[in-house]
Amino acid sequence: MSRPRSAVPVEQRSKFLKPEKFGKRLGSKLILLALSIAVATLLADAVSQNRIIEGARKLTLADKEIGSSQIPRGAVLRETVIPTFGIDGNWWILHAEDMVKNGDFRVRKTNLDNAPEGREVHWSSGILWYLALVGQSICALTGMPLQEAVPLAAFFWGPFAGVLFLLCWGLVIKKWLGGLTASLSVLALCSTPGIFELFRFGICDHHGMVGGFAAAGTLALAWGILAPISKSKKQGASQNFHLFMWSGFWLGCAMWVSAATALPVIAAAGAGGFIYVMLGRDLTLLPLGCFRVWGLAGCLTSLAFYFIEYFPAHMGWRLEVNHPLYAFAWLAGGEVLETLRSAREGHARFATLTSLRLLSCLCVVGLPILLILAWSERVFWVADPFLLNLHKKHIMEFQPFYVLLAGDHPILRIFSTFLWPTAVLAVFGYAVAWKENPRRILRALFCVSLPAIGMFMLAMTQVRWTGIALMQWVMLATILFGLLNRQYLHIAMPKPLRFVAYPVLAAGLLIHPFFVAMSVTLGIAAPSLLPKELAPVIVARDIIQRILVSSPQVLPRVLCAPTTSTELVAYSRAEVLGTLYWENMPGLKAAANIFASPSEEEAREQIKNRGITHILLFSWDEFVKEYTSLLREEEGMATQHATTSPKNATSQGGEATNQPDPFLQTLLSTDANPPQWLRPLYYPIPESFDMREHHVWLYQVVPNQTLAEANLHRGIFAHDSGDFDAAISFFEASGKLDPLDDRIPRLIEYCQEQKSLAKPPGEATPMALESPNPKSTNPTPNP
Repeated sequence: MSRPRSAVPVEQRSKFLKPEKFGKRLGSKLILLALSIAVATLLADAVSQNRIIEGARKLTLADKEIGSSQIPRGAVLRETVIPTFGIDGNWWILHAEDMVKNGDFRVRKTNLDNAPEGREVHWSSGILWYLALVGQSICALTGMPLQEAVPLAAFFWGPFAGVLFLLCWGLVIKKWLGGLTASLSVLALCSTPGIFELFRFGICDHHGMVGGFAAAGTLALAWGILAPISKSKKQGASQNFHLFMWSGFWLGCAMWVSAATALPVIAAAGAGGFIYVMLGRDLTLLPLGCFRVWGLAGCLTSLAFYFIEYFPAHMGWRLEVNHPLYAFAWLAGGEVLETLRSAREGHARFATLTSLRLLSCLCVVGLPILLILAWSERVFWVADPFLLNLHKKHIMEFQPFYVLLAGDHPILRIFSTFLWPTAVLAVFGYAVAWKENPRRILRALFCVSLPAIGMFMLAMTQVRWTGIALMQWVMLATILFGLLNRQYLHIAMPKPLRFVAYPVLAAGLLIHPFFVAMSVTLGIAAPSLLPKELAPVIVARDIIQRILVSSPQVLPRVLCAPTTSTELVAYSRAEVLGTLYWENMPGLKAAANIFASPSEEEAREQIKNRGITHILLFSWDEFVKEYTSLLREEEGMATQHATTSPKNATSQGGEATNQPDPFLQTLLSTDANPPQWLRPLYYPIPESFDMREHHVWLYQVVPNQTLAEANLHRGIFAHDSGDFDAAISFFEASGKLDPLDDRIPRLIEYCQEQKSLAKPPGEATPMALESPNPKSTNPTPNP
């Protein structure tokens, strides 16, 4: 890019922003304004989401109050509906309740998943401590039951973490780069949808927490490198050990929350440090030993949190989460950078001892990767072919970015995702064009941008990285703006381009708060409307509550699809088999094996061994087809590979490439009768939900059911679904097998009366059987 001609001194060429004293004069007021806008945006979204949650909570589909009915011991009747975008929060709530009830400091196992064996829990305890403390406080102040108080605390986790993060972020930026830069940075964070979604009301997971820690860590590292070299050589080197120490601490906190998210950020930051050490010409401006301090601080922080979580009884070899191997690899990586830096400055030579130390540190850095490659089946379950293909092909957050463009508002999604990367690259390009700009600052700025670049590349391959990547880009934009505002860098943007750039940046800062305010306005105008995506959740809540009250002596153990499993256990604490978490790989494979059974006898044996009481399938969550095909693919039984579609696997001609397995086909068939040991239960989906094209398949496992009883209940199911001819046929067949059952003639007569009235399917009055034996008092379970 050629240098623009201008006789104006370089100090006066900053057309992009005001001088530094402008920021000093209005800095405090601007940051208060930015924080006020951020808090108002979070509160406005909270009002909108709370209206939806309250409307869904009050919506009941039962004819009578279920909460007054008897339920099994250990079960709950949770009315609060968790938003669909916060599905992980269901398990945070369950773990926090277990922590409170059992008086535990940590939760390392749950028996609600992979029943009856249970599964390990490797989530960090930070959010659980918050939920337990706030949930108990709500119970003490209001008398609210625990199963309603903890979800309320969970809904406020996002705004609470967001306000705390923005406040700390703004104060730190104000101290380092000035009030003007801090205010714009806070506004950029809260106005970027990909970042805002990590802290919105109703979401309770670790993504916002780890994103904040990672952004703070890379910010401290970047400013620790840039602050000394931004000053003239006459001012000398600034001893910024504390910045490198804080960077290691915050990135170590990110490791504690989610090693899978923090490790790419740490690796990219280390790569940037390596490039700067090898290519930089101003290493003497950095304090000697800074990278060693960075590695040591990160190592000690990671080790401290590992011992807090796992000492003394749960210390194992799970490399999916924070582990001492990563801590020592980080320490060794810092030593490698410091050794190379000393050699570059001439403080050390590559003697034999130095070379051996460098080689040993490189081996420690590569040890976790070697273990994952060699013993993944023992230390890294995520690399299992079944789980790996499941995540890559069938979970939305693991899909590439272009998949999201098929949804709503693709233009806005593209704008919000690419705004800050484009702005940073454009301004950086203009800064490079001015030859007067110090090359040492530009080289360092490029090196500290590697975490943002690396995370953005990951976000293009898997959308789950988008929020964390955008936080890195906002961090980079903050530093770049601060350097410009303090006149360490200079640019002059052409006037025509300024007319485009200013409105675009203003839209990026204000368009999202505007849409949030509009959502509140629309919610006030139409308070009775609920999002369509909540209908399946409400149906699942209603069904599991009916199952609870129909068998008050036995806690249900339900076999269903992965997403449904999480919903059922959240609203009832019933036991399930297969959720999508990597700790539950045995449960997922067990559920897949049952659905993929080649015979009903084999499926029955596995269901008996697992103690399953009910099977529940929804047409909108037929994921069982996908993960049974993944199981067969792993075992080498499939003849064709499944496609990469996140939904049903289909061939180019539109036909399924993996036909449902025999037992699964029996469950989903509307024509074939279920096995004798399964009792079909009819559930009519409310017509107001506008889900006419969907179906519910619900079966109760009755191992000792006779053929006469099976025909009797098939007849009840046919009657409730409106097929009176089929119901009469089943009742007649049952009567032939059990002539002493005096209910059969009355049932047949009742069906004939209902048929004469010609009620539409699904509107027949559900049957309630009278016991043929006066000594028996247990009615037939019928949702």
